[in-house]
Formats: sequence, C-alpha cells, structure tokens
Amino acid sequence: MNQHALLESTYRLNVARQIDEICDDYEARLLECEDIELIEYIDRIEEPHREQLCVELVHVRLEHSDATSEEDSIDSILSKLPEEIRESVRKRLETSAKKPKSHSPNSPTKVDCLVDDATVPEIPGFEVGQRVAEGGMGIIWKAKDLTLGRTVAVKVIKAKAARDPAFVQRFIDEVKIAGQLSHPFIVPIHALGQLADGRHYFTMKLVEGQTLSSLIRQFDERDSDAPGPHLELLLIFQKVCETMAFAHRKGILHRDLKPHNIMVGRHGEVQVMDWGLAGTLNSPRVHSSSEPKRSSIVHFSGPEKAALTRMGDILGTLAYMAPEQARGLNSGLDGRTDVFSLGAILCEILTGKPPYSSSDPTEVEHAAVSGDLEECLNRLENCHVDPQLIAIAKCCLSVQKRDRPGNAGIVAEMISGYLNSVEERAREERLEIERLQVQKREDANRRVLRRRYAAIAGLLLVFLGALSTHTWHQHRSRQERASSAIEETKSLISTGDYSNAKARLTSAKTEFGSTDEFESLQAALHLAGQLDTIRNDYFSWHDGWFDCFTAIEQYQIAFQEHQFPVELLSSTTADLTPFVQAVERSPVRERILNALDDWAWLAHREAQRSEMPQRDDYFSFRNNLLEIAIRSDAPSSIRSKLRNHQMWDYPQSLVEIARELDPSTLAPEQLVLTAKLLPADDRRNLLLRSQRVW
Repeated sequence: MNQHALLESTYRLNVARQIDEICDDYEARLLECEDIELIEYIDRIEEPHREQLCVELVHVRLEHSDATSEEDSIDSILSKLPEEIRESVRKRLETSAKKPKSHSPNSPTKVDCLVDDATVPEIPGFEVGQRVAEGGMGIIWKAKDLTLGRTVAVKVIKAKAARDPAFVQRFIDEVKIAGQLSHPFIVPIHALGQLADGRHYFTMKLVEGQTLSSLIRQFDERDSDAPGPHLELLLIFQKVCETMAFAHRKGILHRDLKPHNIMVGRHGEVQVMDWGLAGTLNSPRVHSSSEPKRSSIVHFSGPEKAALTRMGDILGTLAYMAPEQARGLNSGLDGRTDVFSLGAILCEILTGKPPYSSSDPTEVEHAAVSGDLEECLNRLENCHVDPQLIAIAKCCLSVQKRDRPGNAGIVAEMISGYLNSVEERAREERLEIERLQVQKREDANRRVLRRRYAAIAGLLLVFLGALSTHTWHQHRSRQERASSAIEETKSLISTGDYSNAKARLTSAKTEFGSTDEFESLQAALHLAGQLDTIRNDYFSWHDGWFDCFTAIEQYQIAFQEHQFPVELLSSTTADLTPFVQAVERSPVRERILNALDDWAWLAHREAQRSEMPQRDDYFSFRNNLLEIAIRSDAPSSIRSKLRNHQMWDYPQSLVEIARELDPSTLAPEQLVLTAKLLPADDRRNLLLRSQRVW
C-alpha cells in the first residue's frame, strides 16, 4: 500500500469517527428534550462531508421524533437544511428508507423504539433466565427449552442494532453461516426467530466455560516465571486452526478471530463463536449503495480488552486484524486474512498481548492500517519460547498477504507438527532418564562390589599386620572419618541442606559415638529447626489472629536454651559483643541472622501497636537485635542499610532503597523482611521483581 493510499484510508476513518461523535452528541441532546436544530451541527465538519452528516442526523432525528407531529416530518426537517444540499439529502434518505416487504425472521423489520435491552425477553416455548454475555450486536441469555427440557443460549440482537438493516442482516447472516458449518468445534444453531417487539433472536447450544482470552490471562498470572506457553493453550489453538481449516474448505471466512471469540467448555471442548462478521470466499460481503457506512463495525482492543464500536468500512477487531482488512479492502479478503488473525492469537498466547497492544485506539488503528508490527516482532523474539513457534507466528503475521500460509489448514499442520515434535522430544527425554537410572543402579552395584573387595582386603591386612599397627591404623582411620563426617555436615549446613546435614550427623554419631563437636553440631541444627518452627507457626492462623507476640517469647526461649546471652537484649547500655561472638561461632549463622531479622520485625511490629513506655522497650529491643545482625553478618552495605533501625522508623527512606534494590543481591528471607516494612504498593512491586529473579 503506497503512502497516498494509506493517508487516504486514515483520513476516511477519521471523518467517519467525527460524524459518529457528532451524531452521538445530537442524540444525547434530543434525549434531554432540548430543542436543537440540525443546522447548528453542519459547520462542525468539512464541506465535502456535510451531506453524509445531514443524512445521519436526519436518521437520528426521525428515530426520536413524534410521527404525528408536523414539526417532526421529513419535509419540515429538510426545510431547515441549506438549499444546496436539501434535495440530495432527500434522495439519499429515500434510498436508505427502502425496506423489504416480507417480515419473516430472515428479513429486517421495524423495531419498537421503546425496547430496553436490559429487559428479559419473552420467547414462546422458552423460559429465559440470566444474561450470560454481551457483544457488539447482541446479548446472550441463558434459557430453558420448555419443549425438550434442555438448557440453551439465546442471542438477541440489541435494540439499537435492530433498527439498522445492515446490523440485522449481519445478525441473520451469522445464523445462516453458522448453520452451514456442522463441526464439533462450532456451536450448533437450533432456530432463528423474532420477538414481539421486532428484534431477531436465535437459539444455540449453551457453552459453559471461559474464553481463551481469560485462560491466557490466568496462565500469565499463574506461570509468570515459567518459560514458554502452557501446552494446554497450544492444544486449544490447534483445535481453533482445525476449525477454521474446515470453515475455509466450506468457503467461509470468520473475519473476527480473537481469543474473546473462542470458548473453552468445562470439559475442554473448544467452540469458535461469533460468526456475525463472517463472509464467503467466493462472494465477500461489501456494503450496498443504500447501506449507511455508519453501520459498519470496528473493534479497538487494547490492554484493557475494551471494544469500541465506530464508523468505517472495516469489519473486525483491529488488534488482531490483517492490514488489508484494516484498510477496508473487503473484496480482496481470503483465507490468508483469517490466517493473520490466527497468528495474532498465537502471538497473544506466546507474549500475553495481541500484535497491536497500545492502549490508544488511534495508535492501534494506524498500526493496523499500516501493518506496523515492529513492536510485536520484537516481543516475539524476546519471549523465550521454541524458535519453531516464533517462526509460525511470524509467518502468519506477514504484512503481505502473499507471504502467509494459504489457509488455516496449513497453519493447523504447522502447529500439529510442532506439537508432535514436542511429544517426540518428551519421549526421548523419558528414555534418557530411564537410561541414566539404569546406569545409576549399575554404578551403585559396582560401588557395592568395590566396598566388599576393600573389606576383604582390609581383613587380610588385619590378620597379616601386627596388632599394634592394626590398632593404630584403626584409630587413625576412625579419627579421619569422624573429621570427614564433621566437615561434610558443616558443608551441608553452609549450603542450607539441613535435612541431609541431620541425616549425616546421625549416621556419624551412630558410627563414631558422641563427641563434643558432634553434640555442638546437633545443638546448632536443633536451634535452626526451632527457629524455623517459630517462624512458620506464627504465620499460621490461631483463634482468629497471627500469634506474633508468642513468637517473640519463643525466640527468646530458644536462644536462651542454647546459651545465648539474651539478657543483653533488654539493656540500652550493655556490650553486645558476647552475643555477636556466639552468632559468629555458630555453624548455622545464616539461619540465626534470618531469625534475628524476623525477631526484630516482630518487636518493631509490637512497638508500633504498644503504648509508652512499653513502646520504647520494644524499640530498644529491636535496635539491639539489628545491631547484632549487622556486626555478625559478612560486610554488605545494602544489608547494613536495610538493618539500620532509623530506616525502619522512617519507611520512606526504605522505600527509596527498595526501589533501587537489585533483588538478586539478597536472600529470599531478606527480601521478604524488606517487603514487610514497605507500603502495600511498593511491597507488591518488590515481590514481583523478586519473583522474576528467584
């Protein structure tokens, strides 16, 4: 598309939007019973478009007029228009006013202007219940078929749309097209009818579940750190492609494919919905000369997933729309137009956003018309998924129609091929795991044999060696193995593997008996377990509250039980060096530091809730704990800042540090402690940033 054509298309859309806004303003003033003349609105638009504006304004005026009033007659209204456009407006009105004489359910008809969409419709043979959903042209209700006793969905055209022949025709077309498509993934249509007030409706199978759009949001929130899309979403997308392949073989285009129009039932069944904008490959739908352009639909879908209805020749949702469709070239649409929308859906599955994701409808419009996919392609390149999936999405999203797959069937084959390759890789991985497990068992058997041979050799040496040499070697070996067990236990503790450290220590005590070092390590592990239990217990709900006060006492008892000078903590002048040295000597120093931080936070929390003088006692107690943590920990400017009690007293300073904080520089426990001290918004931001790191 050359630059001139692009500018012309954008200009035409802007004029259409301007006419729509003027008509909405005029209609609002009529509803407020203001006596306003059409002539006052004509100068609001440029000269070439005033005739079209007058036609639209007269339609609005007649819709809200009193049919018995001479003042509201067409002649009276037209007499107040400028003479140079009066007759041309009259001719256009006469053309657009022609209606079919038949009033069958397949034909548009006049609708009572007093109809209220919020009122539950009365349909013979059905008991209509709650409203299920609402779209651009219709409202879906849940209903019971009184004849067959089954629950169905009833889609009723909106009152405003029912007054426009173009909308009514699209509504009827949706029924006819969907009725031709007998497929497991296309919701079956039961019947088409007309309400007493003139509105059309049709009944169809009720699909209870959620949209693909909702599922994408759920997986984004649930698996924000997981690389790549969830396999379930790709399986749903595969079914959508197969459905559209069937429709394309039948010569039908959907023209409004998007996650919101794809329902996933409670049992995983997929249904491609909303065929109201569908067309045929052989005879694509275009506007007739008598159909007002104002009746066309364009949906702007941004991050908030809102949809706006406005004027233009364009049908569909811009955020998922192929460039040729966005430019209004309806006569040139084919299966590759739907393929672009399939690529847009895949893009949202992979990146969480559609190709055109701006919150500004005007930016979305310009991007769709010009095919500006730079930001979309960058997102795809950086979404950390299988390159094969990215290649499929980019191929479907080609700006030039000739570069896309010819129909949805080809896309379905590409996705099926990818999923088959994933299954094959998974099978190969399972085989590799089984092979490694077999090898591990064989290695274990060889180690057992080697140990047996070593034992036999050792026995021979014992009998062959002198008794003194044997005793000396045995004693030395015992000492070395005991020392090795101690070092292994300490190494496991230093890596935080407390469970295996306890197991190794128990095994060593069984083998070598009790020693001072073993008892010291066991006491340290016992203390670490006590501290973890205290922290976990006060996060539990007890009798309607979190028992933080009891946790303060339990921390004091635990440290006192393990010979820490806890009496120093209540003093404002005592030298805390003995406590610091006790922490530095402990093999579980990191656990103790985390407990001191947590203990300090509990004291800080109780201080904020207490009255004087108890408040000062808690603050002093907190300050001593923080000083011990600072002195006992390895040098770190950031951890020292976070333990500065002045920061705790003035949280705004802590907020500024937290906003600049790199979560990877702190342990998870320190991040959680920092988050506890922050206001809600900053706490959430820090935890979200931390989640991406941890």
